[in-house]
Amino acid sequence: MHGIAFASRGHPTRASLVTPHNVVDSYLSDFSAEEIYVRPAPGTNHLAWQIGHLLSTQHRIIDMLFPGRMPAMPAGFAEQHSKETNAIDNPNQFLTKDQYLAEIKRQRDGLLTLLESLSDEDLQAETPEAIRSFVATKGAAINFVAGAHWLWHAGQWIIARRNLNKPVLV
Repeated sequence: MHGIAFASRGHPTRASLVTPHNVVDSYLSDFSAEEIYVRPAPGTNHLAWQIGHLLSTQHRIIDMLFPGRMPAMPAGFAEQHSKETNAIDNPNQFLTKDQYLAEIKRQRDGLLTLLESLSDEDLQAETPEAIRSFVATKGAAINFVAGAHWLWHAGQWIIARRNLNKPVLV
């Protein structure tokens, strides 16, 4: 079985999100409004697009697991951060840094509220067929989409930070 095994007490999924959230907040803290449009390397997606992709993916997967339980995304957000838009460099076609940070907080708060309402049985329940080969349980899916996936992209942000001569944070 794929996925992460859960303890029988508490909500380990919530605890597993603390580190990724802290890393994301730290790495984004000193990027200027313009610097979030930096591409870490040629052929990569700029940070603004990546943040939108992360939020869209997280929302889509969690809504698949628990329909209607997350705050709605802004109209057109997923389309704005689709594969078809990843080569666009015009900041006017994306959100501002402050808007991204506000949406991260809104979605994170919604997720943490959702997690408070879930039982261990909810978290250990099997995922829908569409994602089961990748993550077997709903808790594992949340851990991936709201934790690991963010850290994977944050690895690219380290390169952008180095290219911009920003201090080492973690």
